[in-house]
Amino acid sequence: MPRQLIGGMLALVLFVPTALRAATLQISIPPGALTGRSDAPPVTVSVVDSTGAVDTTVTDKIGIEIGANPSQASLQGTLVLNANQGVAMFRDVTLDRGGDGFTLVGWSPRLADVTSAPFAFTPAPRPQEALGYGCASAGSGGLVVLGLFALLGFRRRRFGWVSLMLALSVGVAGSANAADPVKAPAAQQPVDAARVLNRKGIEALSQGRYDEAIATFEEARKSVNSPSLLYNLAETHRRAGHVAEALELYHAYVAAVPDASKRADLSDFERLERRQVATVPVRAAAPASDPFAAYDPPAVDERPSRTPRRWLHAPGVFAGVGWLPKDQRAGLETLLEIEAGDGFRFSAGALISPRPGGRVAVERRLYQEDEFSVGFALRGMIASFPGRALTGGGGGFSLRMQATDNVEVSSGVFLEYYSTKGEQLLAPVVTAGIGLHL
Repeated sequence: MPRQLIGGMLALVLFVPTALRAATLQISIPPGALTGRSDAPPVTVSVVDSTGAVDTTVTDKIGIEIGANPSQASLQGTLVLNANQGVAMFRDVTLDRGGDGFTLVGWSPRLADVTSAPFAFTPAPRPQEALGYGCASAGSGGLVVLGLFALLGFRRRRFGWVSLMLALSVGVAGSANAADPVKAPAAQQPVDAARVLNRKGIEALSQGRYDEAIATFEEARKSVNSPSLLYNLAETHRRAGHVAEALELYHAYVAAVPDASKRADLSDFERLERRQVATVPVRAAAPASDPFAAYDPPAVDERPSRTPRRWLHAPGVFAGVGWLPKDQRAGLETLLEIEAGDGFRFSAGALISPRPGGRVAVERRLYQEDEFSVGFALRGMIASFPGRALTGGGGGFSLRMQATDNVEVSSGVFLEYYSTKGEQLLAPVVTAGIGLHL
């Protein structure tokens, strides 16, 4: 009977992890996702069972990260969420560069990672192509002035006809100059040059050549100081990750275009500013005359990132008491513990009393919350007595509660079977102790 019981425990500890692994992750990237806008369809990662149905009982943490990355882009936004009824929806994530062949990887602590199908991504075409500056012909302005002069001259008949003929001749000459690009006014030529440079900058920006785009837009600004060029420069610095420059140009663009109805979409800059203000403390000594002094770039990349999952982690020491109700006595245990993989804990140590010997155990975590976890453990022991040895082991359930970041309180209930010379015994064991872990 005891051997059958131990066999049943072994089957349980092998079956439970297999049942947990039956659940898998499923990732979906609908068309229009990854724009970072609240009205765009979200990237979703779902926990599904073996039949393909969503497991609505799951509330574990789920995250996404870049897999294949052909253009070395950065994934920005909220990258880790708690599942809501088995589904995590990532609405504000976006890539800062375009390319073809991206993949996303979805992960959760208790499940295998899943990789999406390859997809292409092109950033939204936001640069402003029109410079917003028109240039009137100088000849038409001359006609107006000379026409007024001629009209006034008619009041004095001596100069009326002479003034009218002079106005007509100047007007014809001005029209000819406007039609002939070679004779066009010099004021028109810088605007045309700036338009050409602006188009080249937009092309470089769309292809991810940020340094070239910045230099081109700056060259265009030497000819024309246009709000559209301010916006294009701000957008280029934002995509290149130059936070301070992007925010400074964004504020300059807002000041240059006070009418909000005539501005371009600034939601990305507003979101960038909120994140920057939340992560970078404002310097108290910043002068009031410098509105951008508080926007120094952070010393490190502040983008949220996934903490690497290590194979061996949480080493520590456990000390506790084991109570044998049948024998009505207690024993002290001191164990060294370490976690391996995701959810397995190995322990080895010594029995201090009443039976000196060694103890080994392996525990599989079955359920975990932020404050506690439940596991199933198999334990073995070799103890010595005066004139005889005791060997055996068993299994049972453990409860671990997190007291602080490094201290946990644990207890367990186990059924253990031991044999010695001419004697076998099956005894319940109750344990309680404190563990210290890194």
